[in-house]
Amino acid sequence: MDEVFSNSAVASGALSTDELGRLDQLLDDCGCDVMSLEEVDGLFWALICCPAPILPAEFLAEIFDGDLYEATSHVPDSEAMEMIGLLRRHWNSIRRDLDGARQRRIFLFDWDGEDCAQWAHGFMTGVEMRSELWAGLTGQGADGLLWPV
Repeated sequence: MDEVFSNSAVASGALSTDELGRLDQLLDDCGCDVMSLEEVDGLFWALICCPAPILPAEFLAEIFDGDLYEATSHVPDSEAMEMIGLLRRHWNSIRRDLDGARQRRIFLFDWDGEDCAQWAHGFMTGVEMRSELWAGLTGQGADGLLWPV
């Protein structure tokens, strides 16, 4: 799966509004246990900021509640591959912006107009994947800068 996610033949660049909407729909079509686009965005932010690399197979398991293949078993292969390509581009776009110290908006909304709790949940899911590396920022109260998230 790591090879599929890093396939350089997939188009590069930030996702357009239409592509974000398409990715949101593809994720939604996989079922209720799959992360929302807003959660994925938060997860990607945390993982890209993490000092230790995390392989796509590991974070795709988080996005798809354990098994990408099972979660996408009822959608056509072409749609599953399109979704992976869009996820890859979204990841790379965030990474490029952060590496270049460019300002970037995080998703403070989801496509259904709900609050930003899903983004924060995705971010903290990413933090928990390498909790030992984030330990100084995740403690309770004033000792944990991420505690309010």
